[in-house]
Amino acid sequence: MTNEQDKPNIQEDYPGLKSEQDKLILNFNTLKQIIESGAKSGAINPDELVKVREENKALQRGLDESEDAIQAYDRRAEREYADLQAQKNKTDQVENELESVQCDFAQTDAEYKQFIAEKDRELAELRVRLRRYESRNTDMEGRLTDANNRVDELKDTAQELHYALQDQDNEIDQKDRELESVQCDLAKTDADYKDRLETKDRAARRVIDMYKNRTAETEDTAQELHYALQDQDKESDQKDRELESIQADFCEESISLQDRVAIEQHEKAHFIAKFTEADTAIQNLRDDYRTQEAILKELQKQANNINSEIAILYGE
Repeated sequence: MTNEQDKPNIQEDYPGLKSEQDKLILNFNTLKQIIESGAKSGAINPDELVKVREENKALQRGLDESEDAIQAYDRRAEREYADLQAQKNKTDQVENELESVQCDFAQTDAEYKQFIAEKDRELAELRVRLRRYESRNTDMEGRLTDANNRVDELKDTAQELHYALQDQDNEIDQKDRELESVQCDLAKTDADYKDRLETKDRAARRVIDMYKNRTAETEDTAQELHYALQDQDKESDQKDRELESIQADFCEESISLQDRVAIEQHEKAHFIAKFTEADTAIQNLRDDYRTQEAILKELQKQANNINSEIAILYGE
């Protein structure tokens, strides 16, 4: 039902229609008074009465048409009011929906800002981690560079040691050749010494035989022979001592060469072990560097994905 205060006012909206209705009512009342007064006085002509009645009917039809027009206007006004009320209700509904949408938008905007803040924090954390990994990567690169330099130094040292070992091997070969020569000389000297001893023995036997055969010789001659034999014995002892000294020097030099070879072989094995250990450490450093590089690439990929998401969100 419509409110009476909200209904349209005919006099305000259509003043001409109301005045025409008043005019028709006034004419109708005037004719009615004329007819009544004429009927009372008997002065009305029947023809005029018929004419007046026709005019009265015409006026009545006009009144009916005016009433129909007013009713049609009322119905149209009520429809327009109903349409306006429906439009108002629709407007209120739209306003309520707009308020709801604004609330949802405010909530969505808050959630969006919270999401952006979280992504910014995640991006900041990733940047911190990225800087940390870059620092570790730089440190690893420095350590790898130092390790490579150390490897180069070890290679140079190994090459120098190799050359030194070659020189020592050549020196050992030279010593071996010298030792062989000394052994040959010693064998030759020993053979000569044995020949000389045999010669002396034969000479001594001959002298003894001569001494035995020459029993008539004087005691002085025997004494001289005795002194000669003593001198020969002393000379033989001196040769024995020289031979023992040569053999001792030869044994000492042989032992010294063997000790030097053993020490050099031990140093060579120790250097090879150190070189192998350094090569293993370098390989581990390279593996760590590859691992850190893979982690760094993964972090850069995540950072790029987050930047893409943020760019998409800002674009929307």
